[in-house]
Amino acid sequence: MSKARILLPIEGMSCAACAATVQQALGRTDGVASAAVNYATGKAAVDYDDARTQVAELIRSVRAAGYDCGKASVTFAVDQLHYAPSVAPLEQALRRVPGVVRAVANQATETVAVDYVPGTATAEDLERAVAAAGFQVAAPIAEEDPLERERLARRREVGTLAGKFVVAAVATVVTMLGSMLLMTGHADATLRSVDLLGRLLMPLALRVQEAVPALSAIDPYGIRLALAVLTLPVVVWSGQQFYRGTWSGLKHRTADMNTLIGVGTGAAYLYSLVATFAPGLFAAAGREADVYYESVCGIIALILLGRLLEARAKGRTSQAIRRLAGLRAKTAHVVRDGREAEIAVEALVPGDLVIVKPGEKIAIGDEVMGATLNTTGSITFRATRVGKDSALGQIVQLVEEAQATKAPIQRLADQVAGVFVPVVIALAIAAFVLWFDVGPEPALVFATVALVTVLIIACPCALGLATPTAILVGTGKAAEHGILIRSGEALDRLSGVRTVLLDKTGTITEGRPTVTHIITAKRPDGTSLAPAEVPERPRTVRSRCSRSRSSRPWKGGGCAAPSTVASSR
Repeated sequence: MSKARILLPIEGMSCAACAATVQQALGRTDGVASAAVNYATGKAAVDYDDARTQVAELIRSVRAAGYDCGKASVTFAVDQLHYAPSVAPLEQALRRVPGVVRAVANQATETVAVDYVPGTATAEDLERAVAAAGFQVAAPIAEEDPLERERLARRREVGTLAGKFVVAAVATVVTMLGSMLLMTGHADATLRSVDLLGRLLMPLALRVQEAVPALSAIDPYGIRLALAVLTLPVVVWSGQQFYRGTWSGLKHRTADMNTLIGVGTGAAYLYSLVATFAPGLFAAAGREADVYYESVCGIIALILLGRLLEARAKGRTSQAIRRLAGLRAKTAHVVRDGREAEIAVEALVPGDLVIVKPGEKIAIGDEVMGATLNTTGSITFRATRVGKDSALGQIVQLVEEAQATKAPIQRLADQVAGVFVPVVIALAIAAFVLWFDVGPEPALVFATVALVTVLIIACPCALGLATPTAILVGTGKAAEHGILIRSGEALDRLSGVRTVLLDKTGTITEGRPTVTHIITAKRPDGTSLAPAEVPERPRTVRSRCSRSRSSRPWKGGGCAAPSTVASSR
């Protein structure tokens, strides 16, 4: 069995129930040992047997569940590809690279197009695969920065959500004003208001009627028609993601947060359209043809505001990874063919002789770590690991994997989220039936409002977002201070730690003795000596418990012995 691990970026998730659905789909895939989907990071950590399944199969499982995986594409030229008898060996070699989803070679243009999962397959991996197939790339493949790609994607998401929220918010204000105009047409309908919003707006509507009596003469049908037109962009554009998600869930027999929002606002909008264009149906039953356009706009606006704040929070919590990656050097001085040259750090290969000058960062007897700063003197070393195999690359990967894992307490939230939406839908239907059967008149209106209210108010997003966001912040902040946390489970268990025992002084201290305070001599009566009276002799100085590799242990417990200074006063 050949084990492999991959972090798949998942697109289209809107709540913890979505994450649970994707996790179940991946877990059922042949060859998958375990799968953990984190809603906050939008990534799935999958352990699988690469002899039994490939990344493309994992992506198909995600798509079958109604979601998608983020991918990147690159096209590069291959020398002499036009004269190759077959491109099949080249395509097969590229598809075997972990993270590659698709590879298509074109002999006419001598190019190869590769789709891959960002952060898994690298340009170096692709070049090695091309060489293993007996070909050679015409020029180094441009390396895509997955962290920069994620940052740009997050910025686009925030911009899109902000635009949709502004449209929905403006429409909410306008439709509320229109609803107040409808109320001024029958000021005696205070007791007939069927929802809390109407009762809240009625006093203001009465004041508007007193201030502008002419508003009462406006045709109510025209107002309803205008409100329907104003609400249409909110439903079609601002809220399209909710209805698309609802339809996708219905096709795949799943339910999530989109289902609650889509069904709730959709029912309210359709009810309002019937009340607008067929008010006679309500008049025949002796009921008022009330509309709820302002409720549809307000609900979508508030949900979009929450999504906007959530997207901004995710962007801030992932900054720790970008700061770690930003420690990498951008260029390096290497010695090739007896000559020194400055090249991009991505072009380094194991075996290169690298020169680090004073003030420069190390690009990759005692090992040196990438991103270490050389303060004095020039040093030359041989690169043994580069790119993602370097110490810094492994640290970044460790932090990413820790943020993608789940803490034990999150399993309970996932279990609840998995059944939350179906239970809420069942409760909403029960509320509709109860209000329709035994509720006051107009029973249909009360029942519909109860259905919509239950669907909208039951939002499981916070349930699935709180714990993973805490892990994001905790592991990110720890990494900034030089502390690496292996998993969310380790962070969860750390909360119960009350005593920590430490050994190896040089490991937990700075390695540079520092003077913390000086004790001066005193007279027998306790008064301090004047500066001229202090004898010219060494005095003991207490220092922090810190030692370098060259300091010798002493009987005090492994710290460097107390240092002394010659006093001049």
